[in-house]
Amino acid sequence: MLVWSRSGRMLVWLMAVPVFLVIYGLPIGVI
Repeated sequence: MLVWSRSGRMLVWLMAVPVFLVIYGLPIGVI
C-alpha cells in the first residue's frame, strides 16, 4: 500500500493541479 500511496499521491497532484489552476484562473480571467 505504501508504494501505491506514493504513486497515488503523484496521480492526485497531477489531476488536482489543473483543477486548482482552473478554479484560481477563472476569477483572474473574469477580473
